[in-house]
Amino acid sequence: MNDEPDNRAHWRTSLAARWSCIIVLTTTLPMAGCAALPLAVTFQPDSCAAAVSAAEATAGFTARVAALDCQLVALGPVTLANLQQHARIDQAVRAVLSDIQRAQATTPDAMQAREAIARIMAGDVERGRQLLALKPVGRWFSATELDPGGHMAAFLIFQHAGTDTQETVLPDLQQAGRQGLVPGDAVAMLTDRVLVSQNQPQEYGTQGVCQNGQLVLPPVRDPDTVDARRQAMGLTMPLAAYQQAMRDFGMCR
Repeated sequence: MNDEPDNRAHWRTSLAARWSCIIVLTTTLPMAGCAALPLAVTFQPDSCAAAVSAAEATAGFTARVAALDCQLVALGPVTLANLQQHARIDQAVRAVLSDIQRAQATTPDAMQAREAIARIMAGDVERGRQLLALKPVGRWFSATELDPGGHMAAFLIFQHAGTDTQETVLPDLQQAGRQGLVPGDAVAMLTDRVLVSQNQPQEYGTQGVCQNGQLVLPPVRDPDTVDARRQAMGLTMPLAAYQQAMRDFGMCR
């Protein structure tokens, strides 16, 4: 069981605001109304106090990433007890990347932060494997094994895992969506991510890729009916508006 039984409302509120901000392959697409997750995640080991203080004092990109990296190292491998803390750091790191991209920052601080973020994200595959080892074989976590925040956190970790882990998890996540354990938009995002990795058309048009410095949308199956499929999964933004947001994003890398 995870150790945060009282944050169901927090997770539903913060994640609802950030569903459209979740990393899309290699880039974060910031959307209007996306709420930045606070730097101060719930896990604050004494060994990271100086790094957190520096980040709060300077608000520099590198300092923010260093504080998160310190907390990530202190957390250790993914467990059901620390799953939600891992997911918050996962999102907070991507929030820094989004800030860098949105500002099109090329300062030494921004470039150093990008390098640190890349090192952290390189561990996403292993964290996905660690969580996969904890997941029951042939099914998603039950309502007694994880609370609602834990289910969403598990999705976030798997969303950024390796392709092999994502392909293994997807059928179980889809079943969990039918059972109401995870929201439909989470199922849509992982479904599209797996399809894109297999060079197949997306079903819902949730994933963008960075090509020649611009965010673009890979092919989508039957574009004329995609908005109905999106609505059915809780993706209320029409695909055309989502594509416009990609164009408005500016340069990516």
